[in-house]
Amino acid sequence: MKQKKLIWMLAAILTICGPLFTSCSVEEDNPVPVIEPEPSLPPAEIVDSMMVEHIKTYVFHYPSQDPFGRPTTQSGTITFNPLKLEGDRPMQGILLYNHYTVNHRDECPSHGFLGEQYIAAANYHFFIVSADYHGFGTTESEPQAYCIARANAQTSVDALLAARELLKQKGYQYGDELVQAGYSQGGQTTIGVLRLVAERYPDLHFRRSFAGGGPYDITAIYRKFAESHQTSMPSTVANVLYAYNYYGQLGFAMSDMFKSPLAETFQELILSKEKSQKELDELLSHDVTEWGTPAVLDLTSPMGQAFLAAFAADNLASGWTPRAGEDIVIYHNTQDDAVPVEAARQLVEFLTAKGVKVENLIDDYGGGNILTGGPHESAGFDFFLRVFMGWMSKTYN
Repeated sequence: MKQKKLIWMLAAILTICGPLFTSCSVEEDNPVPVIEPEPSLPPAEIVDSMMVEHIKTYVFHYPSQDPFGRPTTQSGTITFNPLKLEGDRPMQGILLYNHYTVNHRDECPSHGFLGEQYIAAANYHFFIVSADYHGFGTTESEPQAYCIARANAQTSVDALLAARELLKQKGYQYGDELVQAGYSQGGQTTIGVLRLVAERYPDLHFRRSFAGGGPYDITAIYRKFAESHQTSMPSTVANVLYAYNYYGQLGFAMSDMFKSPLAETFQELILSKEKSQKELDELLSHDVTEWGTPAVLDLTSPMGQAFLAAFAADNLASGWTPRAGEDIVIYHNTQDDAVPVEAARQLVEFLTAKGVKVENLIDDYGGGNILTGGPHESAGFDFFLRVFMGWMSKTYN
């Protein structure tokens, strides 16, 4: 009995004084670290809707990550034709559309910049899902994660998963067809999505992926510009350098990367997102040496080496294993003077060596004209015709 009494007394003392013993066992100059819980993000929700003629768009917010891997709320859109829901033919599935380069805050999908989405919705029994990418919509106060493939792929995949849940909550019925497409930055994001699902999402299977004009290996593109010093879209080069420096935490100052006056006006000119890419390309010289420092164009300099390493870490033409059975279309204009064709050729070689089925559409699509713009833009016009009026039409009409 005395032994039992002693045990109960010890238990009571430990229960009451446990925190005291714990604190006394740690030296005062080495306090117990406080582990902060991950912030709780609200679930995906539809926050607005838009109607243009007979095409409807839901704007939605959803939990995702920023380029640093921290939880954040991103935004995107679901676009569809309600008339397609009235007939006997059901919606066939979802098209994940990864948008191309934009710079003005109002050019993201959630602000109504939905040209290709409207075309697809008007013609096909599909829900079209698009992410804004980090730096637009809900995150427009942050620098855009321009051409950071992993970051943009994550926002797109999270948008797709959230959209499926929201459509289910709304009671919409649709088939299991899953297709994705994107041109330019969107082409890079499309391949980035394939890498991400191969690594982390075994239940996501795209019937076909269309990637056009994308900077899949920015190291190859960086080398090309460092040699030629010429680009038809100077704002994209400036944005890539800024984004990888900022989100890669390379630590370079504006004046390290850019000459005056761009170094002093970068915030007002580009980060403010008050100008479109076209406006910026008219303001910046197509000769990169006019606004880029010698160090940023010297691949042997410490800065050049740092950028090469950062670009290589996000290279889509190496370092990952595509899922068996992927069906991928790679489209690129050999005359492209904004995104050199070398990156597409390396991607095709990589995918083919991995045993992936690739339809290689790397060819000469002309130099552009006054209606379609330069070689990059004119090829983009051709790309969308091939996807939406070609393959999609043959497959789903």
